[in-house]
Amino acid sequence: MKKFEQLKRLYGTITGYMKPYDFSDTMISGLTADFDRLFELSWKTLKEYMQNDLMMLEAKTGRMSEKTEP
Repeated sequence: MKKFEQLKRLYGTITGYMKPYDFSDTMISGLTADFDRLFELSWKTLKEYMQNDLMMLEAKTGRMSEKTEP
């Protein structure tokens, strides 16, 4: 899966430049942006896996609080 390879590459990039206890604004800003991309790519990879490999084409979504009582 192409997305999974991208996910592994991005994870390696993030863990490669992280320095323990470096809380500079630049490091936090870059890490936050990379984490956002990693999260989005993780979700898309999981969705692609569920649809293509597990054949899950439909799923219930929403919160329990949004359900209406009969």
